[in-house]
Amino acid sequence: MSQISITVGIFVTALLGLPLAPYEDKNCDKMNCESFWIVNYWRVVWSIPAILAIIQSTLLFFVFKYDTPFTLKKKNQFRDLEELMSKIYHPECV
Repeated sequence: MSQISITVGIFVTALLGLPLAPYEDKNCDKMNCESFWIVNYWRVVWSIPAILAIIQSTLLFFVFKYDTPFTLKKKNQFRDLEELMSKIYHPECV
Protein backbone atom coordinates (compact mmCIF):
# COMPACT_ATOMS: atom_id res chain seq x y z
CA MET A 1 0.00 0.00 0.00
CA SER A 2 2.88 2.35 0.76
CA GLN A 3 4.40 1.92 -2.71
CA ILE A 4 1.05 2.59 -4.36
CA SER A 5 0.62 5.75 -2.29
CA ILE A 6 4.08 6.97 -3.28
CA THR A 7 3.39 6.29 -6.95
CA VAL A 8 0.04 8.08 -6.81
CA GLY A 9 1.74 11.02 -5.05
CA ILE A 10 4.33 11.30 -7.81
CA PHE A 11 1.58 11.13 -10.43
CA VAL A 12 -0.49 13.84 -8.70
CA THR A 13 2.58 16.07 -8.46
CA ALA A 14 3.21 15.60 -12.17
CA LEU A 15 -0.42 16.52 -12.86
CA LEU A 16 -0.03 19.68 -10.80
CA GLY A 17 2.73 20.75 -13.15
CA LEU A 18 0.47 20.63 -16.22
CA PRO A 19 -0.83 24.24 -15.92
CA LEU A 20 2.71 25.50 -16.36
CA ALA A 21 2.79 26.45 -20.01
CA PRO A 22 5.55 28.49 -21.61
CA TYR A 23 4.87 32.18 -21.12
CA GLU A 24 5.49 34.48 -24.02
CA ASP A 25 4.01 37.94 -24.27
CA LYS A 26 5.92 40.39 -26.37
CA ASN A 27 3.69 43.36 -25.43
CA CYS A 28 4.92 43.78 -21.87
CA ASP A 29 8.26 43.86 -20.17
CA LYS A 30 9.34 41.05 -17.90
CA MET A 31 8.97 42.95 -14.60
CA ASN A 32 5.29 43.83 -15.05
CA CYS A 33 3.94 40.62 -16.57
CA GLU A 34 5.17 37.95 -14.20
CA SER A 35 2.22 36.30 -12.51
CA PHE A 36 1.88 33.76 -9.74
CA TRP A 37 1.72 30.90 -12.27
CA ILE A 38 5.05 31.86 -13.72
CA VAL A 39 7.03 32.78 -10.63
CA ASN A 40 5.61 30.94 -7.60
CA TYR A 41 3.62 27.91 -8.77
CA TRP A 42 6.54 25.59 -8.02
CA ARG A 43 5.90 26.21 -4.34
CA VAL A 44 2.39 24.76 -4.68
CA VAL A 45 3.66 21.76 -6.63
CA TRP A 46 6.20 20.94 -3.91
CA SER A 47 4.20 21.91 -0.83
CA ILE A 48 1.20 19.63 -1.38
CA PRO A 49 3.22 16.36 -1.29
CA ALA A 50 5.30 17.73 1.59
CA ILE A 51 2.16 18.44 3.62
CA LEU A 52 0.82 14.95 2.88
CA ALA A 53 4.15 13.40 3.95
CA ILE A 54 4.06 15.35 7.22
CA ILE A 55 0.50 14.15 7.89
CA GLN A 56 1.44 10.54 7.12
CA SER A 57 4.53 10.69 9.35
CA THR A 58 2.54 12.22 12.19
CA LEU A 59 -0.08 9.49 11.95
CA LEU A 60 2.54 6.74 11.89
CA PHE A 61 4.45 8.11 14.89
CA PHE A 62 1.56 9.13 17.14
CA VAL A 63 -1.66 7.36 16.12
CA PHE A 64 -0.68 4.00 14.58
CA LYS A 65 2.43 3.27 16.62
CA TYR A 66 2.30 -0.50 16.80
CA ASP A 67 5.31 -2.76 16.85
CA THR A 68 5.31 -5.67 14.46
CA PRO A 69 4.44 -9.11 15.84
CA PHE A 70 8.02 -10.23 15.13
CA THR A 71 9.44 -7.36 17.21
CA LEU A 72 7.06 -8.03 20.11
CA LYS A 73 7.97 -11.73 20.12
CA LYS A 74 11.68 -10.90 19.99
CA LYS A 75 11.28 -8.58 23.02
CA ASN A 76 9.28 -11.28 24.89
CA GLN A 77 6.25 -9.00 25.18
CA PHE A 78 3.72 -11.78 24.77
CA ARG A 79 0.81 -9.90 26.33
CA ASP A 80 1.17 -7.06 23.80
CA LEU A 81 1.69 -9.62 21.06
CA GLU A 82 -1.53 -11.40 21.96
CA GLU A 83 -3.42 -8.10 22.06
CA LEU A 84 -2.06 -7.06 18.66
CA MET A 85 -2.79 -10.44 17.10
CA SER A 86 -6.36 -10.28 18.39
CA LYS A 87 -6.75 -6.95 16.55
CA ILE A 88 -5.39 -8.46 13.34
CA TYR A 89 -7.09 -11.86 13.46
CA HIS A 90 -10.49 -12.66 14.89
CA PRO A 91 -10.47 -15.63 17.29
CA GLU A 92 -13.25 -17.45 15.43
CA CYS A 93 -11.19 -17.40 12.21
CA VAL A 94 -8.19 -19.19 13.73
